[in-house]
Amino acid sequence: FPVTIKFYENGILKENFSLVHGKMHGLLCTYHHNGNLYSKAYFIDNKQNGAALFYYENGVLEQESHWKDSVQEGCCRNYSKTGIIETEINYKNGKRDDNRIENLQLMTFQEHMNIHKQLNRKSV
Repeated sequence: FPVTIKFYENGILKENFSLVHGKMHGLLCTYHHNGNLYSKAYFIDNKQNGAALFYYENGVLEQESHWKDSVQEGCCRNYSKTGIIETEINYKNGKRDDNRIENLQLMTFQEHMNIHKQLNRKSV
């Protein structure tokens, strides 16, 4: 697919994406003014599908969310600038699901994953 590329006035890459028949299709990447990746998301026929990732200017993951036909679906995690999970919210059909965990302050990603493994073992 042909790729559209846009730049900031200073010449640093701003965004790149593909259009098919005038609709967004494929990977959309946007960049901070310093050139580091800001976000990436995948589109099919102008609808967001799959994971959407946002990054701080320092390159650390800021947010991870999931989409189906441009509707938020599944887990959305927000991270601190040092990579620690701060909040985790589940979405169902674009709405916050009551089954959510929030304010996971000072928990590393590995600690978080261990908790989920334990919860999954208990439910089996």
